[in-house]
Amino acid sequence: MDPHRPLLLALDDDVSMHSMLVRFLGLCGDRARYDVAAVATPQEALAQVVARPVPLLLADYQLVGTTGLHVAVHMQHWSPMTTTILISAAVTAEMTALARAHRVTHVLQKPFAIATLQHVVAPVLQAWEATYGTRIRVGTE
Repeated sequence: MDPHRPLLLALDDDVSMHSMLVRFLGLCGDRARYDVAAVATPQEALAQVVARPVPLLLADYQLVGTTGLHVAVHMQHWSPMTTTILISAAVTAEMTALARAHRVTHVLQKPFAIATLQHVVAPVLQAWEATYGTRIRVGTE
């Protein structure tokens, strides 16, 4: 993976979900312009956000020992340009309101269709590209 190329990142502690989430995110962004990866822990997600540009974090709401919302709030400190979309098998109005109050753009009910994910991811990537382009230059390359 190119460390200067933006990364679409999925966070889910259920590693059996990783290949599906990577495939879905790969269908949302041009694989020639974006890398796609999945991680299992908030620590791994933070390491990615600190190391490279991450336009999008797709995080499961319910994680071992924490929530995707808590991770999203923490990530905003390290990468305010990262947009978070939460996914959950049990979306509630309270969860959605709390997420929106913390700058999470969408909360999607599992299972969701790829078209639904594409619909919410497309404007995120369009805004990213309009603001930052598809490569972040570091130093004097």
